[in-house]
Parts: sequence; C-alpha cells; structure tokens
Amino acid sequence: MTIKQELQTIISKFFNVDASRITDWRNLKGGNHIYFFRANGEKYVIRKFRQPHPDTAAAEKAAYSAIAPLKVTDELLYLDNAGIKITRFIEGAHLGFSGQDQEDSISVLRNVHESSPAIPYSYDIFASIKYWASLCRDPNSQNLKILMSYQQEIDRLKIKLDSIKIKKVLCHGDPCVSGNILRLKDSSLRIIDWEYAGMADPFQDLALASVRQGFEKIDPFKSLERYLQRKPAAEEIFRLKAYVTLGALELAAWQINNLNTKEFQEWLSCEPYGFDLSLCNRSI
Repeated sequence: MTIKQELQTIISKFFNVDASRITDWRNLKGGNHIYFFRANGEKYVIRKFRQPHPDTAAAEKAAYSAIAPLKVTDELLYLDNAGIKITRFIEGAHLGFSGQDQEDSISVLRNVHESSPAIPYSYDIFASIKYWASLCRDPNSQNLKILMSYQQEIDRLKIKLDSIKIKKVLCHGDPCVSGNILRLKDSSLRIIDWEYAGMADPFQDLALASVRQGFEKIDPFKSLERYLQRKPAAEEIFRLKAYVTLGALELAAWQINNLNTKEFQEWLSCEPYGFDLSLCNRSI
C-alpha cells in the first residue's frame, strides 16, 4: 500500500466517503508527508510523519487541547496514535517571511508561554539529541563519531542549565516562521504542527526558531529582546546561547543520515550563532 492509499483509507473512514470522492489530492512540500485534499466539498490537510518521535502524537494532542482557548492554532479534526493528523485547510493563509511576521510571532509565542496550562509532556532537548542520533543507520558513521565526541560538553551544559531556576512552560518546539506560522487574511497568526510540543524553558522556542529558520533571516538575540520587552540579563543571554548550540546539535542529529561528513562538520561550526560549546567553560 502506498502512502497515498494509506492516507486515503483513513480519510474515507473518518469522513465516511468513498475514496473516489476524495478529490484535488495535492502534495504540499515539507519535512513530512503532507497532502491537501477535498472531501464532501470541503478542504483539508492530512499529515503523516516521515520520522515519528516517541510520544509525539500524544504530546501534540495535549498541546492542541491546552491552547484551544487562545485560538492560535489550525483546527484539529483527527489525530491518531501514529501521529496521522487531519486539519481544516485555512483559505488564503500564507507562511510568514517578513520582519513584521517575525515580530508578531514572538508576541504570539509569549502569549502561549504565559497563558497555557501545563501538559504531561516535556521537550527534553538533551534526550532529543540522543534519540535522533540513535536512528543513525551506520554504527561506524563518521557523523555519529563527531556528534558523540561532544557528549562531555553537552553534559556540562545540562548541568549548568539545570542549576538555573527556570519556570517551564508549554513550548511549540519548532516555531519556525517560514514553516509553521501562518498569516491569515485578517492579519492574525496561527501556529501549526505541534508535534514537538512540551514543557520547557521558553527561551528554547526562541533559539530553535533561529536555528531551524536560518540566522540570516532571524537574529535570536533581537528576538530575545523583543520577547522580554527589555534588555536581557547575562544569565538570560547564556540560556539563549546554550539552546542555540543545543538546537544546532539536535538538528545535526536529526540530519545525521542525510548529511555527508563535510556538511555535518560545516553545520556544527556554523557562525555567528550556531555551535558554541565554549559556553561550558564560562561563568554565567
């Protein structure tokens, strides 16, 4: 059975329609299997993970429920234990790319962080690095050896971050403006795809947005100042830098099977913000 056939079977059962009534099937670009379709004349989107993460579907379902009163997400209609999700298509929406989109998304994130109740799932970036590394298909991979060579420094960063009293909040986990934040016709924003949601340091969201979108497009330090609405303290700057570094490591681990050794090394030496394990040896 192909991916399309699998998803159309789920759609047929959910909407109680014959597969022939599922029309306008269109592949939407992204890191997962994402398709636009019509059923009963209405427009929808269905998603299937390429690389599912443990607890992903449960965490995403909990996040959608927790933030429903804020009305800042797309409309979730179906989500099974494998993470296959159906949402209503938002007519006229587009991904954000402008500076204004960046600024407005920070305000939305701050609202989510400050207003959302806790969910019983965390976003442990240290565990995430280990998980994605564990999916390396070649145990003798040079990329895996490079990543594992930094484990001592990663552990030191964890000790430093754990020593700081941080109130964990519901984080999106991948709030990339050009990938997961939509600008609607009425100018409001919607944050989609909450599969990495969990309780974490709110600065982690700011850092990961920069890492996954590209530092040439979004400056994490300017984002932090906008988020705080003031100049950040030294400890706050340290937290942001730490999560930027960890985010670079996490993304490298996620791509461990897709990058050659040169590309892998280039990513981990990313400047000016990317990979800075000298943080481990600095005082806060």
